[in-house]
Parts: sequence; structure tokens; C-alpha cells
Amino acid sequence: MNSLRLSALGAFTLLVSLASVAAQSAPALRSYNSYYFFGDSLTDSGNLYAATGGANPPAVVPGTGTGYFNGRFSNGATYAEYLRPGLANHITAAASVKTNLNFAFAGAQASGAAALPPALGLQVGLFQSRAITPTGNDVFVLLAGANDLLNAIQVPANQNATAMTATGVAASTAVATAAQNLAGLGAKNIFVLNLPDISRTPRFTTGTGAAGALFMQNGVLAFNNDIRTRLAALNLPAGTNLTLFDLSAVFNTLIANPSLFGFSVTNQEYLGVLAAGGTPGPVGNYVFFDGIHPTTKAHEVLASALVEALNPEFVLGTAAVQSTVVLASTDLAADLVDDRLSLIRQGARRERADGWVNYSYKDAARDWNGYQAEFDYQASVISAGFDAQVFDSVLAGLAVSAETADVDLAGGAGTFRLGGQMVHAYAHWDAGAWFVQAAAGLGSHDLSSIVRTTALGGLPTSGKTKGNRWTGALKVGGEFGNESLRFTPFAGVRYARARLDAYSESGVGGLNFSFDGQTAISFDGLVGATADWSVPAGEHPLIVSLSALYQSDLGDDTRDVSGRLADTVAATNTLAAEDGLGESFKLGVRVAGKIGGKWGWSAGYQAEIRDDGDTASQYSLSVHTGF
Repeated sequence: MNSLRLSALGAFTLLVSLASVAAQSAPALRSYNSYYFFGDSLTDSGNLYAATGGANPPAVVPGTGTGYFNGRFSNGATYAEYLRPGLANHITAAASVKTNLNFAFAGAQASGAAALPPALGLQVGLFQSRAITPTGNDVFVLLAGANDLLNAIQVPANQNATAMTATGVAASTAVATAAQNLAGLGAKNIFVLNLPDISRTPRFTTGTGAAGALFMQNGVLAFNNDIRTRLAALNLPAGTNLTLFDLSAVFNTLIANPSLFGFSVTNQEYLGVLAAGGTPGPVGNYVFFDGIHPTTKAHEVLASALVEALNPEFVLGTAAVQSTVVLASTDLAADLVDDRLSLIRQGARRERADGWVNYSYKDAARDWNGYQAEFDYQASVISAGFDAQVFDSVLAGLAVSAETADVDLAGGAGTFRLGGQMVHAYAHWDAGAWFVQAAAGLGSHDLSSIVRTTALGGLPTSGKTKGNRWTGALKVGGEFGNESLRFTPFAGVRYARARLDAYSESGVGGLNFSFDGQTAISFDGLVGATADWSVPAGEHPLIVSLSALYQSDLGDDTRDVSGRLADTVAATNTLAAEDGLGESFKLGVRVAGKIGGKWGWSAGYQAEIRDDGDTASQYSLSVHTGF
């Protein structure tokens, strides 16, 4: 197997998995300038191999006919190489190489001061010796501490919970110190990985270490609990983004759901089956290549999760969709009130007071907008209202509405459902050939069943949130024509403000996200015209209306969508998402009529064409009666 080919293939697979690139306009992953790795055999891509003249790890393991791949403690590339294809090993890279370096050595401990393999603190010193000046767009990844526990458990005096707990805390202290020192050297993006549950590897489930499995687990838990506390307490330079990635949770998910990732064997090692004279079958079925180390396929699973964590813009982009849909749903509810005001202008009223019901359905799609995900939605709004003539030239009314919207993110990236309620007050004033219409609304909304597909085998997170909103609109126009044909140009503005509360996801340990509250605002200008024809149809003529409307944001603002990995120490990331509803051109047709002396009806269709080429279809039906 060629490692470069594998790394490139893995990186491409991860990009597709995370971005769900159903559209060509999907943005690219972050372009980090350089990656620097520190740790042990889970990360080492050949440093120990070079330092031992190719002796460790062996290319051929006795009794198996096969061995480790080009100095990796696996049968192929490590997670580090999936994250950064072409990664250079410190020990073989020329002194002039300053970027994309792996300082990890198999067998290295986090604590202590061993020279070969160099302990974690010495690896940081090797980085410093290269006189590298980190940039704000470099990533530093640390995964160490497992060898501290593995070495300790071999000493009989340490085979107890107290000793292993102390070892775990000592290793955690060393890792936190390394993170602090890297930050002092200028590292701005530091990812520390906690430890997987080593007691669940074949060495401790079915192998020679089974008797010490519980004590090993004590050590891992001590490390993971302590590292979170220590990292949270670090005093880091301003602008340092420190994240503790929950590798333990990702590992547990993999072991609990092997078939989801294409594995069938979790409690045996591939090399061990060969050494025992067995027939193991394809190595791709195995999570573990030897008693401790994962196969390259398992490394790829870890890398896919890390890619998502390293590219939070895509996660934040799914949350940006939520507030955009709330604005769109609010706009749809406002359309129904506007429809009622248009019918009033056309003389559809039956008495001095009318009651009415209006239903509207909209099917729409939105393309990628920066990192805001591509999505489509189907929304329904039903409104009921009452209006009355308060003066000869002034009418006022009140309406209530209920909305639902079902949203699907492109590429199966997620779904959610919106439910909302609004109360609108509205008024119409005639001034000869001219008129003024105004409306204001207040309401709330709930987003339930929020599902986001993660890069970890497509497992879904879940969440829910709620919020409130208000809207206002003003329209001015004039009517020209006669009873048979009228032309009505108009212009106006519409404003909406929607708030979503903060919420946290659950369901996928290591990749759950906590989102801060967000506020979305649209402030649109509207200009358009309506042409109304009176068509004879028995006792009551039909009114056929054609409309054209241009709607566009008057501002050019963005809104902040921010959040961080949940249930861990994590830097807050912020996405600047485009605010408002964008720019669109709408063409509509409506037919209105009367039934008997007190009832009236209308049915309409509107096609929307957005500036980015997206389209929407909107259907409406209303009935009203006089009192």
C-alpha cells in the first residue's frame, strides 16, 4: 500500500464526508499553514524507525509473514498523515524544513526526560531547536500519556488503582505543561487529545494484560479527568485557541459500533491471529493491527472526526441555516397579512367588519452562502384575522398565525423542524388615489428535532432551541385605472428581527457542539406593481391580478454564529454569516371572487427567483366573510 496515495485518498474522503458537497459552490476546508505533531506510536510516522536504523517497528513480525508499514505502528498511514499528507519526520527532515513536521516518537512517555525515545517535553525542545516561528494559522496536535501507563502497569508494585491514578495524573501534568510551553513559543491553535480506554484494546481484553485491565482503566480515567481540569486552568497568551479533543469518546463509539465503520473484529489483533497460525481474513475488518495499535482504517476514522473539529465553520454553517429559516418563515407570515391588505385594497371586503382565514405553502431551496449550508425547506402558514372600518378611510385588523417548516440540509448533512406563532396588527389608510398600509407582528418559534450528521460514521447529533421575533412593514402606493383595469405601483420596507437561544447537542461524544444564541435581522426594500382585471363571471366578476415585486436587503450586514465543542475545554469559533433574506424577484398571479352576499375567496401562486439562481414556489388560498 502506498502511503501517499492512501493519505490523499483519505483526505479527499474526509472532505466529502464533512462538507457534504452536493453543490459545486460548497466552500473548501480550512487551509492551515502547517501541522506539528507531538506524542507516541499512535502519531509517529517513522521517527523511531529512523532512529533505530529500521529495526523498530520491524518490517516483518516473526511468525506472521508481514509487519509494520514503513516505520508506522500500523499497516498504513496514521491519523496524522491523513490530516496532513506529506508530513515530514523530524529525525529525517533537513534543518531547513520548518513546516508540517512530526516530532512524535513511538514509545515516548509524556512525563520524564528520556532522550530516546524523547519524552514529550524533549519533543517540544526539538521543535524549539528548529527556530520555527509559528503563525496564527498553524495547528499543534498533542497525544501522549499512554506509554506512562503501559510502562507503569508492568511493574507489580504499580498494579493497583492508587499507583495507576498517580501515574495518570503525572502524565496529564506533563501534557498540560507541554501545551503551556508551546503556547509560550507562539502556538495559537493547540489540540490536545485525551487518552482512549486502553483497557479495551486486545492486550487487555484477551491478551497478556487482561489481569491489569481494571487498573489500566483507573489510570486512563485519572489522566482524562485531570487533563481537562489542568488545561482549563492554564494561563495562556491572548489569542491562543486551546481545545481538548475527546478521543476517548470517539474510541468508545468505534468499539460500540464497529459495523458502522466497516469493522467486524474489535477484540483480536490482526498480527496476533497470524502469529497463532490462524487465518484472520482482510486486515480491514480489524480495529487493531497489534495488541495496542489500530489499523490504518481505524486511524482514518479518528482523522475524520478531527477534520470536523478542526473545521468548525461547517458545523456553524448548519446553525446559520436555522436563523435564516426563521427569517424566511417570518417573511412568509408577513406575506399573508400583506395579501389580506391587498384584497382590502381591491375592494374584497364584504361588510364594515370581516373575518378571514388564509393558508400558504412554500417550497424553496437555498444554495451554499459562504459556510452556511445548502438546504431546502417546505413551509406552511395558516393565518386567521378580523378587521373593521374604524373611520371612513381607515381600516384596522388583528391576525394570528401558526407556521411549520421542515428543513433538509444538502447531502444528508442534517434536518430540523420549525414551529412558530405570531400575532399581527395591521392597518390600511386611503387618501384618494393613494394608500398607506402598515403592519407589525410579534411571535415565538421552536426548533425541534435538530439533527446534524457528523463525520464520525454519519452518526447524528440532536438538539433543540427556541426564540422570539418581531416584524414591521410599511407600504405606500397609488391606484390608477377604472373598474375594469387597475394598475397599482407601490414601494415599501419590511423589517424582521429573530432571536435563537443557545443550545447544546447530544448523541455523538467528541463531536457534540454547543451553540451560542444568535440574532438574525432582515431589513428589506420592496418595489413592485400589481395589475388587476375585472373579468365577468355571472353574478360576481372575478378579479385576476398579476404582480411583480423586487425585494432586496437595504443593508449589507453579517451576523455572528458562534460555538465550540461541547463538554470539554474548547476555543470558541465564530462564523460571520450573511444576514437578511438576500435579493429576489417575485412574480405572482391571483384570482379572487365572491360567493353569495357575505363570502369571498382568493387563490394565488407566486414564483420567486433569487439572485443566486435559487427558486421557490408559493401557493395561497383564503376565504373571508363579512359581519
